[in-house]
Amino acid sequence: MIGRNQDKEAARSIFMSSAKGLANVAALAAAFLLTPQFHAWTIPWVTEFTAQNYGEGWADTFWYLWWGICAAGIFFLTRATLATAILFGALAIATRLF
Repeated sequence: MIGRNQDKEAARSIFMSSAKGLANVAALAAAFLLTPQFHAWTIPWVTEFTAQNYGEGWADTFWYLWWGICAAGIFFLTRATLATAILFGALAIATRLF
C-alpha cells in the first residue's frame, strides 16, 4: 500500500511540474507576441497621463517602464489562466475516467 501511494505521488509531481512548465512556455510565447501590440495600444494614454501628472521629462522613462509592466502583466495573467485551465482540464478527465 505504501509503495502504491508513493507511485501516485510521484506521478502527480511529474504532472504538476509538466503542467507548470507548459503554462510557463505558453505564457512566455503570449507575452512575446502580445506585448508590442498592447503597449502600442496603451502608450498614448500613459504618455499623456505621465506628462500631465509628472512632467514631460518623465515620458521617456515611463515608456520603458510601461513596456516592462505590459510584458509582466501579460506573462503572469496568461500563466495563471493556463495553469488553472490545465489543472481543471486534467481534473475533469480524471473524474470521467476513474
